[in-house]
Order: sequence, then structure tokens, then C-alpha cells
Amino acid sequence: MKGKKVRKRGLPVGWYPDVEREVLKRITDWEATDTESHLDKAFASIIPHAGWTFSGALAWKGIRLLNEDAESVIVVGGHLFAGSGILMALEDAFDTPLGLIPADIGFRDLLLEELSGKVSVREDTETDNSVEIHLPLIKYHFPKAKLIWLRVGSGDESLVLGECAARLAMDEGGATVMIGSTDLTHYGPDYHFMPAGTGGEAYRWVEANDAEMIETMVRMEESEVLRRGKEDRSACSSGAAAAVIRFARMIGAMKSERLAYYNSYKLYRAPSFVGYGSVAYGR
Repeated sequence: MKGKKVRKRGLPVGWYPDVEREVLKRITDWEATDTESHLDKAFASIIPHAGWTFSGALAWKGIRLLNEDAESVIVVGGHLFAGSGILMALEDAFDTPLGLIPADIGFRDLLLEELSGKVSVREDTETDNSVEIHLPLIKYHFPKAKLIWLRVGSGDESLVLGECAARLAMDEGGATVMIGSTDLTHYGPDYHFMPAGTGGEAYRWVEANDAEMIETMVRMEESEVLRRGKEDRSACSSGAAAAVIRFARMIGAMKSERLAYYNSYKLYRAPSFVGYGSVAYGR
């Protein structure tokens, strides 16, 4: 894209592959073990954002169910406290091992206008995994779609974002999907959070804490998602999840489904571990 501003990869290779063949191999491997869903052409999902070794399979579960004919893909990450407002990438395109994803500049400009006066919006210039980690999967599943890259705080600004995005999606008439990116409970000494001590009791506590958050997502209770994220520390980016739920409800979601859950302790038995889950919304 000569003369255009392209957002280059910011994460090191350990997060996700840097060559096309390895990206395609991972997706093929995940497809071979995937299961069917009760949703037909979902239009919103919540997925985790750790490195692909840890949670790539769960992220793919939440992306592959989305309508592949979508014209616009809104990806909402987080890692922002309540009151942080919204961060928006303003590049013209985003680089991936499978090629460039063009930004949906038209939708982005309309969204900026819609958000004006309601919530603070700033340019996202930081390297952060919560959106970038999903770009190759989005490029693969939506080869013709354009992208809006956002991050949102874990407060009421997330609800405003979901509402504004939904109104625009309905007004524009094109197929728009939204993806919210959050991991679940971060437990252990690395995260200074150990309410249930160590060992088996800690593992069971985290599974229960995560199960309550996932069930809240499935029930489409976005305000409760924000509360649990803050009080129970059961999501690192609860605003991203809340925005997607508000979007899905306004678009007309009639069904939701818990797709899968596990945590990093199942992969590496370390004293610090993180929960990962996938939820999808449709009709």
C-alpha cells in the first residue's frame, strides 16, 4: 500500500508465527480437533489473547463461527482500567503473515463521530497483544473484510462503545462482526493474587471463578461482567467482553454459547496460571 501507513507487527515470534505456512499449519491442526456449534453464523464472540501456544485454539473457536462474509470486523482489546476511555488504531492497514488487512476507515470515522462527546478516544500507539494476536486468524477467516482496531477501559465506556458500534452496524446495513479479547483469572505470585493459596485448592478456585464469569457472559449480562472483572479479578479486559455483549444484544442476539474453557495450568504446571474461555453470540 504505497503511501499508506501500515501498522507493523509489534509482538515477538513467541506470541504467534511470523510465516504463512506455520500460521496455516496451526489453523489446520485446530480445525482437525474442533467440534460443531449450535450457532449458525454468529456475529460476535469473546476470545482469549495469550500466545497461540496457550490459547490460540480457543481464539480460533470463537473466530471460525463468525460470518465469514462480514465486511467489517471490529476487534476490541483491553488491558485498560475503568475510565481509560477508548484507544483506536489509526493506520490504513495492518500487517500479518498472510498479508495486509485494510482498515475500515469509513466505519472508523463514523464511529469516532458517534463517540464524540460521550467518551474519550485516543490513538493507540502501544504494542499490546490483546488485538494483534488475532490478526492472522482474522485475515484467514475474513480474507475480504476490513478491520477496526480498538481497546477499551473496563468501565462504562465499554457499554458506550458497544452501543455506538451496534447503531452504526445497523445503520450501515453491511455485515459487521465484533470480537472481544480478554483472558480470565490471573492467579499466583506473578500476579500478586492468591486468595486460595496454592496447589489443588487454588486450581479449583480459579476454575470456579472463571466458570462464574463465563456463565455471566453467556447470560449476556454486560454490567455484571464489569463488576466481576473488578471485584473477582476474573478478567483482565472485562471492558472488551462487556462491549461485545452490549453490541450483540443490540444487534439482536438470541442465542449464546460457551465454546470451550481451560487454563494454562493444564499445559504448564506453574504456580502462576491464567484462565482462557470462548463464548459466541448469534441467532
